Amino acid sequence: MSLAYRLFILVLLLSSAGPLAVSAAEEADSLQAFPPQGALPIPECNGRIITGLTVQGNKHTRESIVTRELHIEVGQPLDATRFMKDLGRLQEIGVFSSVGAAALEEPEGVMLLIQVREIPRYIGFPVVNYSEQDGWSFGAAFASTNFLGRAMTLGGGFSVGGLNSFALSLNDPWIAGNHISLSLVAQHLQRDDPFNEFRETDTEFAPSMGTYIGSRGRGSLSVSYLRVKSDVDGKTLSPDNVDVLPSIAGGIAYDSRDSQWIPHQGWFLETDLKQTGGFMGGDADYGTVDFDLRRYQPVRAPLTLVMGGLLSLQSGTVDVSVPEYMQYYMGGANSIRGYDAIELGHQLFGKNQAILTVELHQILLPIREVEIIKWAIPMGLETSLFADWGTAWSTEDELDGQRDRAGAGVGIGWLLPGVQVLRADFAWGESGSFEFHFAAGFKLDAQRARFR
Repeated sequence: MSLAYRLFILVLLLSSAGPLAVSAAEEADSLQAFPPQGALPIPECNGRIITGLTVQGNKHTRESIVTRELHIEVGQPLDATRFMKDLGRLQEIGVFSSVGAAALEEPEGVMLLIQVREIPRYIGFPVVNYSEQDGWSFGAAFASTNFLGRAMTLGGGFSVGGLNSFALSLNDPWIAGNHISLSLVAQHLQRDDPFNEFRETDTEFAPSMGTYIGSRGRGSLSVSYLRVKSDVDGKTLSPDNVDVLPSIAGGIAYDSRDSQWIPHQGWFLETDLKQTGGFMGGDADYGTVDFDLRRYQPVRAPLTLVMGGLLSLQSGTVDVSVPEYMQYYMGGANSIRGYDAIELGHQLFGKNQAILTVELHQILLPIREVEIIKWAIPMGLETSLFADWGTAWSTEDELDGQRDRAGAGVGIGWLLPGVQVLRADFAWGESGSFEFHFAAGFKLDAQRARFR
């Protein structure tokens, strides 16, 4: 996440949200009549003709935001299995705490009823920002999770401490066409770089677009303007201690996962190409290619085996065309667990990286709607066993088999919307040393971030 919300201090603390959130009691009253008397469960209606569709509970969300997720047509037979998958995807767009469906029998077929319950449209919350490289920071943030009733997310916030930051972002997941999306991120931050030993000041603006290719293909295109300033001579490519790094990137992916939030089965494969500087101008000149491969394999309910590999390769020469601060540093919660991020990062780094991860997940508490004070929020709990392997290098002679590291451990994760998961991992490295890691977001996603 660009704003790096490593930890929410519970949105739930904001019981003072008052008129911005409908009380749980008021919402409960509106849901008591659902499903209505005589309604049929969806599986019992498979193959029946759909005579109509009614959406209830969407006080602010446009009905089109609901119906665009559905692969059904009035007048056509109901495919109950596919419809239930549509409802699961609808739950994951991030604006509903619960989604339910039933059917009313009619002479010609069945009338489908969809009942949704919205999470608050506007939230403000204190933030604790944590990473193993930057330590603790504190601040505040706001978000509109259903901006204009279109499932758009508008957010921003600031933090002070180990990371001083200010950021604004806007994301529209579906503007038109086949899931054509738009994202805009602007941020300014200051932090101490513990690996290169300078005070880093960044200003970045990064718009991006994405689209589906068929039902499982994905495409993306993004540009970025990044300005990096150092307070120490010799840390940047430019002699004036300020690097300007414009870039353009494109990616293509295949995604057959059965869920975007808690995948249990399927593949995710992605290749990204990025050019920084060069014909784009600026102070650097190097290309980056990322290969990201993941497999989610059901073992036995509720167990899921997750296997992932990330390979990142960069052209150019470090400190000539590639800034030294753009190298990959191993260790910590989001690369190789079982090692202190700063300690191992000083030993194992380079312009290229390879990381392998195997995790066995078990859902302890399935995702369900929880009412706290005035809010209804979907959340769950999972545990995992994991093993990581990784290495980093800049020159071929460093690929000698002596630089790789491995670690393993156990973890517990609190599943929450927005941050996906808050992880507490207990890991051991090859030397037998024990490390506790705390982080936000799934590890296979977080390991691709620059600050991890």
